[in-house]
Amino acid sequence: MNDSVKFIFRTLLKVPIIILVSYFIFNIFAFAFTYFRLLGFSYVAMQTVVENNFIPPEEAQTLQNYLDSLETSIVSNLQVGCDTNTSNDAASGGAAMDLDGGENVRVQYGTPVTVTVSARYTWVFPLVNTMATGPDDSAHADGLEYNENSNNNIVISYTVPGLKYYPDLS
Repeated sequence: MNDSVKFIFRTLLKVPIIILVSYFIFNIFAFAFTYFRLLGFSYVAMQTVVENNFIPPEEAQTLQNYLDSLETSIVSNLQVGCDTNTSNDAASGGAAMDLDGGENVRVQYGTPVTVTVSARYTWVFPLVNTMATGPDDSAHADGLEYNENSNNNIVISYTVPGLKYYPDLS
């Protein structure tokens, strides 16, 4: 009888450990999978910026549509953008031409442009309900607020030179 009780308690101890290890392995695999998908996407965004010296509006919409297709319950807030030195715009006598009033401006040959791809990865824990109940992702169904280190857990950023020559940007 004593051996059967030990077996039961060992089994009861093994089950939560197996569950925790399984969730840990799943989180590591899912995070790596998401990171490498975004890394590949960042190369596409970087190539677009290198070719055009900014992200054209139609390209930006195409890139954002692809990012929206990658969104899942554990990966959210996917964004792509480029940033130039805004003091370098044509109104200030610089080489950039502001096309949409924001940070996404067309710049002259050789001007550095920073391309950023970011996403928020939500870690999955056993027996914790992390479903968002409202527009604020930090409000969860169980009423608890979870501390987040940042709004974007995965941030991939490159600074690239513009390669296309625009004679109209003197």
